[in-house]
Amino acid sequence: MQHLGLSLLHRAGTRTPYGSFVAIKWQQRSYRHFSTTLACCADCRIQDSMPFNVISSQGKFEILKEEVCYSRYLNVYNRVVKLPRIEAEKGKEAADGYTTVDYDIVGSKTVSFHFCTVFPFNTSLKTVTLIKEYAQGANDFVFGVPTGGLSEKHTSLEDCVRKELSEEAHLHEGTVIKLIPKEHPGILEVKWCRNRFSPFLVLDAKKDPAPLSQDPEEIIEVLNVDVANLKDIMYGGSMMLPSIVTCSMALHYLQDHNML
Repeated sequence: MQHLGLSLLHRAGTRTPYGSFVAIKWQQRSYRHFSTTLACCADCRIQDSMPFNVISSQGKFEILKEEVCYSRYLNVYNRVVKLPRIEAEKGKEAADGYTTVDYDIVGSKTVSFHFCTVFPFNTSLKTVTLIKEYAQGANDFVFGVPTGGLSEKHTSLEDCVRKELSEEAHLHEGTVIKLIPKEHPGILEVKWCRNRFSPFLVLDAKKDPAPLSQDPEEIIEVLNVDVANLKDIMYGGSMMLPSIVTCSMALHYLQDHNML
């Protein structure tokens, strides 16, 4: 799974598409403003500004070694990191300075550990296309939005979005909108993982008469739901976390632009 860049339309005075809980965090910290570009379609580009909290490089530590320990669908790495040694009772750096810690790091075998999530929305019917997919970890079916990793077969993030939309949701065309800023490296999937994802909104995609084939291990059911049912699924505990984040950001975008 992987990511590269993004953009988001944000009007001054409207709520952030990241959700109110993130907005509260932003209000407690200083943040920079970036000029961002929303790529709606080839002939439509809208520029605006939005708050984007830049993580300080002070939180990064030296990686002394990294090696692959296991590889199949996923790579598992042994990463050795040099960390400042902290005296627990004083909460400050110890006299001997540093220590090393071995971590298990997981990453998908994709081009750049990046994947895309896609929220297909029909503006006329006010419905969302979801998938119900077999999750091997749970050995059960879970809900999500169409999702796919950036690989050699993709020419760009948008190409990844459109191919996954065809493969998993049997949809094509439509207006593609990135839901995070162009400068953003992608949302981290979990803290011990190298994977990051870029969430997208696609407006008014059409039924694909010749959808691309799914991967052999995928078992997917496509369903359309209204916004009320979507929220029940989001908060019912049976949707994947990247999909919940994507749905939340897309709903805020749609509400802020009077499309719900």
